[in-house]
Amino acid sequence: MREPMARFYEGSSGSRPVRFGPRWANCFDPNGGVHINIQGDGSYQPPTWPEQPGELTKMLHFEVEVDDLQRATARAVELVARSAVAATRPGS
Repeated sequence: MREPMARFYEGSSGSRPVRFGPRWANCFDPNGGVHINIQGDGSYQPPTWPEQPGELTKMLHFEVEVDDLQRATARAVELVARSAVAATRPGS
């Protein structure tokens, strides 16, 4: 898991994976921005989306502003992400 996730953050944020361990990776922004540390878990199960009572929920919510949502989504899926159905909230 660590390498696909490191490659995802490299391709989506420009960070560079520079160190790998058995279940972890360090990704550094070459411009001095945010550094991302990734740790794998052998018992990981993906969350259910949209969230359902009694099911696993997300572990992290990470918002990113993009100029072209369709293009950014396609790029994320190309890297390793799975597309989620957008949840509609009343009043949004």
